[in-house]
Amino acid sequence: MNLRISTLFLLVSLLLTSYALGQKSFQPLGQGAPGTTGVNLPPSVATQGSVLFLVVNNEKSQPLDRQAFVQVTKLDDKTVQSQPTEGVGGKVTTTFVSLGAGEYDVAVSALGYLTEHQTFTASGMSTTSQMQFVLKKDPSAIDLNSIKTREMTPQARKELVRGWAALKSGKLDDAQRKLLAANKADPSNADVNFLLGYLYFERNDQERAHTYLTSATGLSPHNVQALTLQGRVEILRGDYAAARGPLERAIAIDPENWMAHYLLANVYLKDKQYGKARDQAKLALAKGNESANAANLALGQALANLKQYPEALDALKVFVRNAPSDPAMPEVRSLMAEIEKRDTSGANQSMSSTVLDEPLVAATAPELPDKSWSPVEVDAVKPAVDPRVTCPQGKVLWNAGEHVKDLVDDLAKFDAIEEVHHEELDQLGIPRREITLKFDYVASISEPVTGRFVVDEFRRGRSGTDDFPDQIATRGLPTLAFAFHPDMRDNFDMQCEGLGAWNGKSTWLVHFQQREDKPHRMQDYIVNNKIYPVSLKGRAWIDADTYEIVRLEADLAKPVPEIQLYHEHQVVEYAPVKFPKSKEELWLPKTAELTFDFRKHRYYRRHSFDRFLLFAVDAQEKRKEPTAKSDGPGSRFFMRRIFRHKQPA
Repeated sequence: MNLRISTLFLLVSLLLTSYALGQKSFQPLGQGAPGTTGVNLPPSVATQGSVLFLVVNNEKSQPLDRQAFVQVTKLDDKTVQSQPTEGVGGKVTTTFVSLGAGEYDVAVSALGYLTEHQTFTASGMSTTSQMQFVLKKDPSAIDLNSIKTREMTPQARKELVRGWAALKSGKLDDAQRKLLAANKADPSNADVNFLLGYLYFERNDQERAHTYLTSATGLSPHNVQALTLQGRVEILRGDYAAARGPLERAIAIDPENWMAHYLLANVYLKDKQYGKARDQAKLALAKGNESANAANLALGQALANLKQYPEALDALKVFVRNAPSDPAMPEVRSLMAEIEKRDTSGANQSMSSTVLDEPLVAATAPELPDKSWSPVEVDAVKPAVDPRVTCPQGKVLWNAGEHVKDLVDDLAKFDAIEEVHHEELDQLGIPRREITLKFDYVASISEPVTGRFVVDEFRRGRSGTDDFPDQIATRGLPTLAFAFHPDMRDNFDMQCEGLGAWNGKSTWLVHFQQREDKPHRMQDYIVNNKIYPVSLKGRAWIDADTYEIVRLEADLAKPVPEIQLYHEHQVVEYAPVKFPKSKEELWLPKTAELTFDFRKHRYYRRHSFDRFLLFAVDAQEKRKEPTAKSDGPGSRFFMRRIFRHKQPA
């Protein structure tokens, strides 16, 4: 029996014990039932008051393709009760029972849809009423599902890689030839169009840059880099009105994008909306810190036109101190002289148009991404959450922890087939080399001391790092969920971000990050028998109904330069697994993905689990655990990357 990423199934085993019993954490709450038609309530539901049964459809009178969130408010005492919908018999429904007499407001909301309200009068008697809601699409919502990744032709891919490398090296002529060839081979590729737009921006050919960037943002409407650069190019072309749309879209997708805030501040300056310009400049400074010095110039201009002269001078002085060689410096010093004159004279009038007729734009240049080969990091873009719903953080963390705790407390031992797909990547994430392996895998876990778990991993036939591609054994990816174990949770800062969605289901989003004043026990790298602990930060998607963890993403909280580990991104997804013989259904990891930059190489691995066997029930033979030595010192970490090489890379 081969053990591939042993700890990986560890969580498999662990998650095996998660008993997806289908327990509903949201119980029917008793309040709020509008009624138009009677319905038959399931006989298992007991009630001492009115019952409300809700059905939620979309504009096409079809069942909503995701969970909705129902909030019922009694109008006389403002008592609020809420719960998510369920998919039943092809319908999206929910039921409130034991409603007292009175008037209720019933609100139904779902991500990407407008909230609908209806009123209902409950008699308080044992009657059942049905209400139907039709939710309409929110026209302002961002549909992230609209982005489709297209496969490139081999020729286009080759030219794109070469063009990107030339562009990074400043070889603009070579980059232009390669990227135009890639565009000819695949003219509807958004990445090629974006890089051509960047190329012509660098060549100061703003008309061609405008053409390619307009194409790029049309093909990929949520490409923040392309939207931001498009806004910048429109400003350079003098078309401030055209710049506003792309920049506002970029900020809506990524509110942390300081460059988009700064450029939008210049657009508002041109429109003489000085209050908005001031606000955007301040946001740019808050998001970009030292990198956003250019925003001080926009802020100074906005404050000057708002007649806040001392504050305007302060902002401009910071800009001058940090960018003394900026090409706009002569105009900036003239502006400062006029502000000082008006400040000392006490003149209560706007600045002269000769200075501020056109906004002064600092000479800042965008940079190509250094990590275009890797997935988006956890903190780069925050998933959408429903601003109308408050997260009960304590309840979410407690329930999620109990599910993870079950995995340890009730752990049995299991066997599974694990498939490992390994790729070495180039700068754009295109595989240079691929290999797929399969392992017969089994693992177990124990907690001899509170907060310190021991992982035992076993395989048949293979036991060393040489059996893994590139001599890197990756172990324990699914145990990322153990950050939520009650004995581990205090090692992390956790913050519930709100109610989001995953695969059409309502989920609570929880951000977590390793506390530096606490033990680092989640993950380490072993390089030539030396242990290097790793700090992690990540996000969990927790089912709003069952509190099971359905998805986890994590990145390095900081790089580990001692071993040349500069980037790591992992994604783990979980799903229920049924064991027919025992008639059990357990919550287990199904896939785990890892993308990492290690020792000057970029890698991608995907671990898939299948054919789970529950020992003593499904297995036909008693497992015999080998006594082979482990691959490294002590098993005190859940997740482990083991690398051995005779000579340093």
